[in-house]
Amino acid sequence: DVPSFDFQIGRSTDPGPIENLNVGSNRGSFNSGYSIDASSGLDISAKVKMTLKYNYDNSQNETTVTTGSITETRWRLGESDIPFPNWTVRWSGLEKLKFLKNFVQRITLEHGRTGRSVSKWQDTTDNFTNKTITSDFRPLVGVTITWRGNISSTIAYDKSFSETVNLRGSSSATRKSRNDISASITYAKSGGLRIPLPFLKNKVIRNNIDFSMNFNKSLNISEQRKGQEGEFQEWTRNEKWSLTPRMTYSFSSTVRGGVHFEFGKTKNKLLGETKITEFGMNVNIQIAGR
Repeated sequence: DVPSFDFQIGRSTDPGPIENLNVGSNRGSFNSGYSIDASSGLDISAKVKMTLKYNYDNSQNETTVTTGSITETRWRLGESDIPFPNWTVRWSGLEKLKFLKNFVQRITLEHGRTGRSVSKWQDTTDNFTNKTITSDFRPLVGVTITWRGNISSTIAYDKSFSETVNLRGSSSATRKSRNDISASITYAKSGGLRIPLPFLKNKVIRNNIDFSMNFNKSLNISEQRKGQEGEFQEWTRNEKWSLTPRMTYSFSSTVRGGVHFEFGKTKNKLLGETKITEFGMNVNIQIAGR
């Protein structure tokens, strides 16, 4: 049967009589929910711009049991959290500072935060089974610089945190935190080589050189707590850093090659330290047929 017209346009939650030919094998389900989204932009100055975004989502699923979840944009403050929009801030035009303008073409400073809570419930909306709160700063601080001479560089510091609390039984909880530092520098140069041979008619071979160096450092920590009043104990801890220089050379539009080298170290609380050493080389030749 076709659901009632009021149900189809959202005026009613009752679909009307439904014929079910699989009684006993098809239990059926009903999903409902609503969400609220809001966003805005703010020009703090001609060079500093901010964006704000907020989301609230409430969903419910009815089968043999009734479950649901409430997701909301929130800000973690100490041991509590409050409804607060996510934000991003972008500050450009720093290259016009007197002591930088002779060396730099463009500088952009960035900062961003996202956070939310997810609360799950069963049977009734006040019977919560678990709650997860996350807070990510991506980046906490980020700087992108375009230098004079075809050189560009970026550096960013990211920080994230999450906590999941089981509100049933022993009320156990898990915390995860991550800190990342990344930096890169790139250089590109284009040129040509003229071959002074008569039968080649002074042919010029175009070539490009691209050089990059990337540095990454990360720290991941996982903690667990048993019971509502217990203290969090560190469960896993992983540290890693790596440095990767890379060079690519284009002999022509059809021949391209490069080399890269990576070295670093990982440190795991359970497995100990491991060194990273890697060398690679590649050549790409494009063959086109008619």
